[in-house]
Amino acid sequence: MKFTIYKKITLINIVFTLIAVIFLCTFTQMHTTIIGKNQATSRLADLSNLIYKDYAKDFFENKISKKEAELHTKNYSQSLNVEIWLLDKNGKKITHLPTDTTKDCKLNTNIFYDEKNKINSEYPAIYGDCDGKMPDNTLSFCKMVTKSKKTQGYIIISLNESFIADSVDSYMLTIFQSTLILIIILWMILLFVKLTLYRRFCEIMKTVYSYSQGDFSKKINHQYNDELGYLSNTLDYMANELDTLEDEERIFVSNVSHDFRSPLTSIKGYVEAIMDGTIPVEIQDQYLQIILDETNRLSKLTESLLDLNQFGKNGAKLNISTFDINEVILATTRVFGVSLKKKNLSIKTKLEPGALFVEADIDKIQQVIYNLVDNAIKFSFENNSIDFETYVKHGKVFVSIKDHGIGISSENQKKIWDRFYKIDASRGKNKMGAGLGLSIVKAIISAHSENINVISTPGAGTEFIFTLTKSE
Repeated sequence: MKFTIYKKITLINIVFTLIAVIFLCTFTQMHTTIIGKNQATSRLADLSNLIYKDYAKDFFENKISKKEAELHTKNYSQSLNVEIWLLDKNGKKITHLPTDTTKDCKLNTNIFYDEKNKINSEYPAIYGDCDGKMPDNTLSFCKMVTKSKKTQGYIIISLNESFIADSVDSYMLTIFQSTLILIIILWMILLFVKLTLYRRFCEIMKTVYSYSQGDFSKKINHQYNDELGYLSNTLDYMANELDTLEDEERIFVSNVSHDFRSPLTSIKGYVEAIMDGTIPVEIQDQYLQIILDETNRLSKLTESLLDLNQFGKNGAKLNISTFDINEVILATTRVFGVSLKKKNLSIKTKLEPGALFVEADIDKIQQVIYNLVDNAIKFSFENNSIDFETYVKHGKVFVSIKDHGIGISSENQKKIWDRFYKIDASRGKNKMGAGLGLSIVKAIISAHSENINVISTPGAGTEFIFTLTKSE
């Protein structure tokens, strides 16, 4: 994986840094220059009002002499570092400083009121050479002096670009410093991500790769209360489940192989013995019956595997009908007469009075009851009973099947529904099942969208309780 997430984040940071620098060098510089010119224009406007009130008004009204006006102009120009002109109504310069080289110039004041030339629509100000009378990099402001709506003259104040540049540079310096701090913070965040989140993420990826190779022994064990911590715990749990599943699958294959191999070995041995005359003709029927029993056993095991297979991703198709569950229970238990008699077991029933109609697939529910009774007979102690009970609660029909046998430990109770799981005790004599019966029961009940639970105490017995939909 050449282009990792960390490299992508680093690239994004680099691009962001370049964009920030380019943005500052172009758009921000231009924008701040405009702001600086507007601020300088506002300053010149305020200054022109001050000059007008201080002496220009008196000068245009002939209350002070030209010499006094020039003295005031000189003082303002030197203290404020600006160029100040007083023009008559025709635009001719009427005040001159001793070093003035533009004594007889005449300025076209209309350029200040042309919207094409103005840098700000609110002020009569222009930026440039001021009709060839000023240097190119000069900001000039014009104030018209009027009396009785008649123009008496103009006050022109000009400011060199260096003042504007100083203001803009100061503003840009602040922006550059702020941007630099932001970029440093972003790179520090990137470093933090690499040292913490990204490192943890890489550990998770390495562990997941091990899982993909079939090695579930590695654990992430991130003790963090965040999304990556939750992901780590979930992956650890998944790995543990997959590791357990592999063990259970191996046990399942071993058990099924054993259950297929034993009857096949018996069948093969008895058939060979009959064919070579080892078994006399007069007792061959006895061994043929054993062969038939072993064949039936193989057939039953195959049917169980096929039953499990039909409960795949899409589930089994159910043929829902209405029937009396009490009647189905009684009919199904009659099949086990011989098996019950061998262990001296009896069936005790405590059924809901009268007919108790449910809505379900009758064939599938018969299979559930059959498997549960078969299971109860296998694990019951001799000279006991298997108890059936039906009752209605909260609109549901509850069916209970209880035996008095070896019971199931709490650890095994969590696994009995797994199709690949088989309690070791069931490998004993006369307990030749493949561990598929309860898996089929669970699958059928789940296909009906119902529940089944187990209550068991080792050495005292086991009770299975499942629900069905009561027919209205």
